[in-house]
Amino acid sequence: MCGGYSTDAEGTRTAEPPARQLESRRSDDVCHRRAHRGTRRLRPRPRARNARTPIDSRDVNALRGSGRTPALSRRAWLRDSTARGVAWSLLASVAAACGDSPRRAELEPIRWRPVDELNIGSAFDSAMAFGVVGSITVADDGTIYSAHPDEGEVRVWSRDGQPVRTLGRPGAGPGEFLGLGAIGLHGDTLWAIDGRAWRVTHFDPGGEVLRTVQLPGDSRAPVSDPTSGPARPRHILSDGGFYAVQSAVLPQVAGLDSTVVRHLNLAPDLRLRNTVHTVAQLPRNTLAIQAPGGGWTTYPQPFSDADLVHFSPDRGELLVVDRTLPRRGAGDLVGIRVLSIAGDVVLDRRVPFEPVALEPETGARIRRNVVLALRRELPGIDPTELEARVREELFVPQTYPPVTAAVLGSDGSIWLRAGAGEGGKVDWTILSPAGDPLGVVNLPGALAILAARSDRVWGVQHSALGVPYLRRIRLEEQ
Repeated sequence: MCGGYSTDAEGTRTAEPPARQLESRRSDDVCHRRAHRGTRRLRPRPRARNARTPIDSRDVNALRGSGRTPALSRRAWLRDSTARGVAWSLLASVAAACGDSPRRAELEPIRWRPVDELNIGSAFDSAMAFGVVGSITVADDGTIYSAHPDEGEVRVWSRDGQPVRTLGRPGAGPGEFLGLGAIGLHGDTLWAIDGRAWRVTHFDPGGEVLRTVQLPGDSRAPVSDPTSGPARPRHILSDGGFYAVQSAVLPQVAGLDSTVVRHLNLAPDLRLRNTVHTVAQLPRNTLAIQAPGGGWTTYPQPFSDADLVHFSPDRGELLVVDRTLPRRGAGDLVGIRVLSIAGDVVLDRRVPFEPVALEPETGARIRRNVVLALRRELPGIDPTELEARVREELFVPQTYPPVTAAVLGSDGSIWLRAGAGEGGKVDWTILSPAGDPLGVVNLPGALAILAARSDRVWGVQHSALGVPYLRRIRLEEQ
């Protein structure tokens, strides 16, 4: 097999399933791995965490992957309402970048058909209904654990989607949560981080509390920086340490050109081991408007080009997609890097893309919608002044972002989305751990992927009535 294809005795080439490709590519010698403070966040309506910025329905085509997806191929973008050629532009670029022949790069992409395996959720059955899903983790036997911060509990689901048990409840006692965050598995032990109480709770397979670990309160800022906030643990490492993110005050609030968000490797006592990655926080990443009488209201910049960062606790690795290369003078390139928790470079690749122009009328329409949304949150501000400030602060580039979401799978597969947000369909390009192209799959734009492997994804999608559903989708050859 070579490059995701197998050849029979008669010379016929057929595509292998993604999982088979992933295993085969590990030995494929075609291409080797190279080596606010005081701010108030304006949350999208009606959903806060699994939703995206609310945009007028006319802008779904521009921002949400339905019709004219921010993409990597102008021809495919104009031709196909589901942007089926978009991710292939990236896929072909990756193939060419890792040394494949031009003939390889010109082949039709390996497309995979999504097959629904599981849909968990209900608007009426209390045993199946739930609110916001903060994170999920999947056991080797297929058991699904979902964290629900609003309810202060972890739901356990069998492989076939039946409710098994509920762990935790709201409160400050053992086995209770004030601010449930990430969850994960070490063997058959489930851990859950309470970001508000600064503690970690461990549960045995039967759901009983094994232990509660209180995190030290005097080590919340391992990197001294007057613009930085606390370093909040996001995931527990296999040795008991933590992957943490140290937030920063918005530059607009601090009166600076930029501040820095740090991704950190912390010891079990929250002492700093090393900084894994830093992300410059610029005004072009988050819109901040000062309210009358003080305080700030923030709003996500629709066309931010900040680094996309995703940590895989199963692998202890950080995926970083650098979308800033074009404005740094490096041409039309996207940087794809995988870093170990120690900061070592596991994968480093630059992939060319074809920019897609952002029409002036689209930018103007987005600007109007942002003004309308902020007026609801800032009723005391003068509308003319608000419009002028949004016009000045809103980042509207000349081209769409080439990649709008990134996920690092538990098996090391890399998932890159061309397009954004809710509505319609978007293409996801799948790469092997070595960065080799595995194929493209077209998924609902409203699906937020929370866990992935090369042959399956788990995520959350809301119905038309706003009901959240946990979905498991398998990939099959199309």
